[in-house]
Amino acid sequence: MSKHDKKKYKDKENNLATGNQNEAKEKNPKRPAIIIAAVLVPILAVYLGGAAFFSKNFVPNTTFDGRDFSFKSPDLIAEAMEEDTSNRVITLKEIDGEEKISLHQDLDYVKTAEAPAEGWITGKTSWTWPKYLFVKNELEGEVNINYNKEKLNQAIDNLNAMNPDNIREPKDAYLGQNGDKYEIVPEDRGTEIIREKLLSALEDGIDNHVDEIDLVESDCYTKPKVLSDDPSLTETYEKYKSINFQKISIDMTGVTEILETPDIINLYSGNEPSKDKIREYARELAYQYDTYEEPRYFVNSYGYEMSVGTGADTYGFLLDVEGTTERLYSLMKEKKTADTTPVWTSTGWTRLENGSDIGGTYIEISIDDQRLWAYMGGDLVLSTDVVTGNYKKNDTPRGVFAILGKERDTHLKGQEALPNGKIDKWDSFVNFWMAINWSGVGLHNAPWRNAFGGTIYQGGGSHGCINMDYNSAQYLYNNYEYGTPVVVW
Repeated sequence: MSKHDKKKYKDKENNLATGNQNEAKEKNPKRPAIIIAAVLVPILAVYLGGAAFFSKNFVPNTTFDGRDFSFKSPDLIAEAMEEDTSNRVITLKEIDGEEKISLHQDLDYVKTAEAPAEGWITGKTSWTWPKYLFVKNELEGEVNINYNKEKLNQAIDNLNAMNPDNIREPKDAYLGQNGDKYEIVPEDRGTEIIREKLLSALEDGIDNHVDEIDLVESDCYTKPKVLSDDPSLTETYEKYKSINFQKISIDMTGVTEILETPDIINLYSGNEPSKDKIREYARELAYQYDTYEEPRYFVNSYGYEMSVGTGADTYGFLLDVEGTTERLYSLMKEKKTADTTPVWTSTGWTRLENGSDIGGTYIEISIDDQRLWAYMGGDLVLSTDVVTGNYKKNDTPRGVFAILGKERDTHLKGQEALPNGKIDKWDSFVNFWMAINWSGVGLHNAPWRNAFGGTIYQGGGSHGCINMDYNSAQYLYNNYEYGTPVVVW
């Protein structure tokens, strides 16, 4: 067969096949509709079946009160509420353990659910159920919770953590001494619960369906006021380390004031001693220990207790605030333990528990009785008559004085204006002179007198000094030192 004949034969076969196909198409014109129906009918059946099912049950992705109710009957909501009512327990996580409160048993807790006005299930959701395969369906019903608040308060009171025997009060962090060094002792949080905060945390927990309450995280405990990382505490700790147990003992005469590291720290500003703070401390020492020109108790030779000191005295302790400030400042800069004394402008001889600084060695003078007594170590060693300043003209000052100076065989010179305008001058020789103030008043013998005591001073008294016989003046001069107290009353 030639090539031409083969081609004609093949074309004939192709035409025959095409004709057969066209003929087949003409014989089945409904085939596409059948295919479409075969697909849609099952889908419609599933949809309608789902709509029927979801008319009585919840659609997919349905939640209520935190629970999943997908594909479930609305009746199960009531069962879930009853289950919560019976089984609900709140666990309290405490510092030293945990305790549980059974809400239904302890508080008469009841939980119910109330459907929305249109009911739990609506046609809207049942006919549109397919979309809830992809989106959430949160039911809008209301949860009602009821419990006995009085029983809640009783339950709190019955907690082991509220038993006074189990409560440990919080303690602040502090600087403690450990051997030869200081260290920060951490705070103790304690276990003291703030009742009002616990009650509030429980009420919120019940309302919000919480199963566990951490009392620390809920801030239900009383807290220490100072924590170990408190800036002021750590700053003080650094100062303590630098001072290294310095102690300064200050002898106040009869009493010792001790400044230890904590006291010294209070006199610092930053990392250096503060002169202003030290000066204020020195003023406090002066206020406490100064007796100069201050009244003090004194038992006179008749055994009567009296207050002596008038504000014009020359005896007693008078602290030099600036000098003491500089002395203490220098010692603190050295950061070494030291024994020291204040800087005194004036000092007494002793310091008694009752605040007196006169002691047992002193000279006593009564102006009214014109009498002098001298004591040595508490013993009376001299008693003699004297003449004091001319009454209401040159009165001898009252107060507590000291022997400020002594001189043998000297002349006492002075002058004063008389009422008639004339000037009265004197130049009197004495064998023994003992000054007691800075205005020329002192103790001395009076060779020009042949009598002492009585009422002589009322018209023939001295210019203010205390006159006595030779032997008495000599005894005082020889036996009493500079600084001896002289009490004039």
